[in-house]
Amino acid sequence: GSTLAYDDTPNPFLETVDKVSGSANLSLSLGFWADADGGVQDVVPGSAAYVAGLAPGMKLREIDGVKWTAAAARRAILKAETAALPIELVAAQGNLIRSLKIDYHKGLRFPHLRRDASKPDLLSQVLAPRSTANQVNAK
Repeated sequence: GSTLAYDDTPNPFLETVDKVSGSANLSLSLGFWADADGGVQDVVPGSAAYVAGLAPGMKLREIDGVKWTAAAARRAILKAETAALPIELVAAQGNLIRSLKIDYHKGLRFPHLRRDASKPDLLSQVLAPRSTANQVNAK
C-alpha cells in the first residue's frame, strides 16, 4: 500500500548518507554523484549531466559562477526551476578546463514512499517487530 513519489525534500536516509560520506548525490536530478572536493564519482547514462559531457574522474570547480559545493549545487538546481538558462558547471579533466551547460529545470528530486490508504499496509506488517514469543520460537 505505498507509492513512490519525488519532491525537493531530502529523505532521512539519503540526507544521512550525504552527511556521513561528504558526497553529493544529485543522481536523481542532474544525474551524478560528486565527493566533497568536487570529484565526479559517477554519472547516470542519459542524464542531463551525461548529455552535457560530464564524466567520472572530472573535478568540479564551479556551479553557476560560484565555487563548487553540494550546497551551491542544490541552490543552483532550485534556481533553475524558474529560470530558462542552463546550469553551468566548470569542470577540470587533467589540464583541460571545460564549461558544461546542463539544461535541467525540474528541481531537486528525492524519493519518498507515500502511504496509499486504499490498499493494505503490507510494508508496516513486514517491518513490524516480531513478538517475544516468535523470537523465542525462532531460536
